[in-house]
Amino acid sequence: MTPPRSARHPSPAKVAQSFRAEWQGPVVHHDLAVSPVPHLSAAVISARITDPAQHTPEQAEAAKLQKEFKVRLTVTASGKFQPVAYDTLVTIGRIVRESGLKWTIVRFPLLPNGPETASINVRKVGDKGGLRLSRANAAAYYLQQLTDVSFLGYRRHGKSSPG
Repeated sequence: MTPPRSARHPSPAKVAQSFRAEWQGPVVHHDLAVSPVPHLSAAVISARITDPAQHTPEQAEAAKLQKEFKVRLTVTASGKFQPVAYDTLVTIGRIVRESGLKWTIVRFPLLPNGPETASINVRKVGDKGGLRLSRANAAAYYLQQLTDVSFLGYRRHGKSSPG
């Protein structure tokens, strides 16, 4: 018999209490009623429950800000909580760039199962974009890059899901 979820996972309040007890850094208090942060606005919340095709201009902008925040948070968290992995990726990029070889570095984001699509959004590292690419699209893109020289000398990464 499996114990209830509450017995297997601590409550958010317990996690927060544990974090506060262990935290050694500064604590910043922010009154959201006085100065709200862009990624926690009413427009963001309403955009999450509204079909993107029906977004108002304010919701579209809020959704874009939220997505950019998620990407920045993911990269920052990777550097903070997985510094060896993050430093390894940075070092590999530096070594390849300085090698004098013709190169293309392809770094894929999260790779869920999914079909190949008609197009893949490709961008330079640091450009804004999503965090997922279907495995089928990753395989198709990787095979394409074996003969495509248009991206030689670039760090690229693809994404399949629009917006």
